Amino acid sequence: MPRSKEIQKQMRKKVIEVYPSGKGYKAISKALGLPRTTVRAIIYKWRKHGTVENLPRSGRPTKITPGAQRQLIQEVTKDPTTTSKELQASLASVKVSVHDSTIRKRLGKNGLRGRVPRRKPLLSKKNIKARLSFARKHLDDPQDFWENTLWTDETKIELFGRSVSHYVWRKSNTAFQKKNIIPTVKYGGGSVMVWGCSAASGPGRLAVINGTMNSAVYQKILKENVRPSVCDLKLKRTWVLQQDNDPKHTSKSTSEWLKKNKMNTLEWPSQSPDLNPIEMLWHDLKKVVHARKPSNVAELQQLCKDEWAKIPPQRCNRLIASYGKRLIAVVAAKGIFTLVMKSRVPAERDDAPCSPHGSSLPVPLICRCTNPRFNRGGPGPPGQSNVPTGTREGRDDTARPEEGVTSTERATAEQQPPGIKQAEGRTQASRQAEQRPQWGRVVVDDVISRAGRHFLYSEMRRVT
Repeated sequence: MPRSKEIQKQMRKKVIEVYPSGKGYKAISKALGLPRTTVRAIIYKWRKHGTVENLPRSGRPTKITPGAQRQLIQEVTKDPTTTSKELQASLASVKVSVHDSTIRKRLGKNGLRGRVPRRKPLLSKKNIKARLSFARKHLDDPQDFWENTLWTDETKIELFGRSVSHYVWRKSNTAFQKKNIIPTVKYGGGSVMVWGCSAASGPGRLAVINGTMNSAVYQKILKENVRPSVCDLKLKRTWVLQQDNDPKHTSKSTSEWLKKNKMNTLEWPSQSPDLNPIEMLWHDLKKVVHARKPSNVAELQQLCKDEWAKIPPQRCNRLIASYGKRLIAVVAAKGIFTLVMKSRVPAERDDAPCSPHGSSLPVPLICRCTNPRFNRGGPGPPGQSNVPTGTREGRDDTARPEEGVTSTERATAEQQPPGIKQAEGRTQASRQAEQRPQWGRVVVDDVISRAGRHFLYSEMRRVT
């Protein structure tokens, strides 16, 4: 409902003049032609403050009513690409006339701000199903498996075409001065197509692709770079080659060549660059190469090789150490795109709780899990087995007494019905989880939303 005009001061005084005569709100409303609620508000204000004048207030009353605000929030929630001009026209249809900047401010106060949308590959239902299946299949793989995987990919690095946002400080009417413009070159001024590989122990070889890449060229690159990279990175004999589903990678001739050379490949879901840790290395490479401002393609090629070799092994190791969290995030997101997490693994401490893979990772959320599928067998305290035996789930509740429980409390619990004892056991276990680190559990980082955590809990309960 649109906001009505303010009642004039003379009309408010008439209401106060008629009120002492003993007439009620309804009679005054009918005599002066005002709504009864308006008459009641005027009299209430006069009785409380002794005046009908406008009292001091913070500023001009807002023109956007609560109903109009709800309408704005509903429209942008349904379609985030709606512009402020379209919202302005929508409010005009309900007789609320405001500037588009007012609409943006009001949405900002409700936590809705204009952002640049992320560009991601299009995911079909088949792609989403494959991503979710891949994450669930490899969720319980040991960390040693990912450390012995050789990650490969191709990328194009342009000479002048790195598309990032730039800002300049300038005065009005100086937009076309030489110092305030960024020169552009058609097709990026030239580019270099490179193939690279990496593992947890560091970056592998980098090959420059000349001309059009086909299955024969790809096989030649693999022949010249994969085996030497495996030797340089000191991977075990059970190493696995990761590659995406590009037609050159999955062609019949390439598949036969891989089988002939006894190279085991990792089954990979299509449209999943966020699952490949080498994408973060491409980002680092492009950033440092363009910072050095190469002047021609030959110099660009040489800078790519030099900077690729300078990538520290610790950077690669951190990316692989957080790969389990990537899979958990995909499961929590039900197969859609997730944040490409920048691994931040702190230095190991003696008092830091260990993750199931043995590295000192931050543990903001620890889920109780007794199923062997989610128990990855990380190092526990000295003398304690990582996967106790003795019950159906693989947990022996009688192996040792619960810490912090006296003998009297334990005897009382044994005399109680099973349902009460089980509930109290869960309560006691939750208290212990807050007091000390638990071994053989799933570590979930704070990148997963609350809805994702509930989904992960339901998945663990389903398989238990």
